[in-house]
Amino acid sequence: MRNNEGKAFLKLLIVIVILFLIGFMAYKWAIGRDGIITKVTTDEKEYNQSEVLQEINVIITQKYLEAYSKATSGGENKIEQFYNADKVMLYLKGYTCDETGNINTETEPTETKYIEDLTFEENCYYVKIENFKRDITNHGKGENAENSSDYFFIKKEGEAYNLYYKNTNMEIEQIGALKIEQSI
Repeated sequence: MRNNEGKAFLKLLIVIVILFLIGFMAYKWAIGRDGIITKVTTDEKEYNQSEVLQEINVIITQKYLEAYSKATSGGENKIEQFYNADKVMLYLKGYTCDETGNINTETEPTETKYIEDLTFEENCYYVKIENFKRDITNHGKGENAENSSDYFFIKKEGEAYNLYYKNTNMEIEQIGALKIEQSI
């Protein structure tokens, strides 16, 4: 009788070990470093980040079309008066252009503010994700502060403007370049 109890205990122990190994493998497959859930979360994050870049570029294109309409309304093409990289940044800050191509930065902006100056760095602009027309990301909802994390920002580098993301680990990754140059 004791011999049977020992065999039953051994079988039970083997079953427990096998179930433990299966559970461990399922965990690694689903949640581990290269697990399915981790991959889906990473893919979603990268997709959301590229959507932010696309959304900003759509807004820039809309601003170009508005400027082009104003610049060609008198029968001549004065696009340089109404549209350039500096004016694009002012448009994204919520300022509008008058009929002569001038932007009055002394008054409060009247349009939606998509960016604002980054409080602690020159030639950088904090992206106000909450002001986009649609909810495109779960990321980038931090604050415009030096010790903040999880936000998007635009940085002027030479003649180019690039979109970056600073994650919760304070790591910065470049998402892509803004398409300031437009043509019809």
